[in-house]
Amino acid sequence: VLPGESLLAGLFAFKLLAAAAYLGCAALIWRIVRRTQPGAEAFATLLFAWNPFVLLRLVGNGHNDGWMLLFMLLALDAAQRRHWVWAIEALALSVLVKYATALLGPPLLIYIWVQGGDDLRSRARPILLGGLLAAGTAVLAYAPFFAGVATFQSVLSESQHMITSTPVLLEYWIE
Repeated sequence: VLPGESLLAGLFAFKLLAAAAYLGCAALIWRIVRRTQPGAEAFATLLFAWNPFVLLRLVGNGHNDGWMLLFMLLALDAAQRRHWVWAIEALALSVLVKYATALLGPPLLIYIWVQGGDDLRSRARPILLGGLLAAGTAVLAYAPFFAGVATFQSVLSESQHMITSTPVLLEYWIE
């Protein structure tokens, strides 16, 4: 939409967005490590920022994995600072980019439950509020593309094309 008909402008925009995510990740790594291992933040940040694979894949190829990683790091940063609702929201944003980070959901919720307070209310409240905020964000993100059940048709049809698909593997195993 933004670059119009220009392929070059579109490619440049993708790389700029990827570079912004990459720089944000580097800044968050610095901040997270500074809290957990003071004095090691430069080393940790350089391990990420000077990694040729990261540079080529994220910035060079304009991958959206950088945004997934950025939101995941925001979730970790918020959890470190005990901003539970924002930790859940940031993880939800990461999952909306790529669902692989959904695997961090259960450990994050357990961590919030254990560290969240002494009584049931102080533990449950941020989880419920974060869950509501995350659900609202997901609805807003998908609303422009929602076409009823047909919205999920591509996901369902893709499971028929790959042997790595769990439903297909189960089907072959049952037969």
